[in-house]
Amino acid sequence: IQLDVDDKVLIERVVGRRTDPVTGRIYHMVYDAPTDKDVISRLVQRSDDTEEKAKVRLDAYYQHASALLNRYKALVTKINGMQDKGSVFKQVEAVIRK
Repeated sequence: IQLDVDDKVLIERVVGRRTDPVTGRIYHMVYDAPTDKDVISRLVQRSDDTEEKAKVRLDAYYQHASALLNRYKALVTKINGMQDKGSVFKQVEAVIRK
C-alpha cells in the first residue's frame, strides 16, 4: 500500500504532532488538539518531528522507494492519503482484506 500525500501536508502532519507523556496519547496541534489546559501544558514534541528532519526523511524515502515500487508495482495499491482518515482507513482495510 502506498499512501499518496503532498510533501507539504506530510511535513505539517509531522511538525504538528505532540505526545502526552502521562497517557501516551498522540495529538496534532491543528487536526486533533487537546482542549484540557493541563494536557496542553505537558505535551512534548519528539526531537525528530521538525521540518528539517522531516525533509531528510522524505528525501530518503524518495531515494529508496522508487526501486521498491518499480519492483513490486503489480502488488502495490496506491491510495490517496489526502482524503479524510475514515476514507483512507476503509480503502486500506479493503486492500488488506483482498
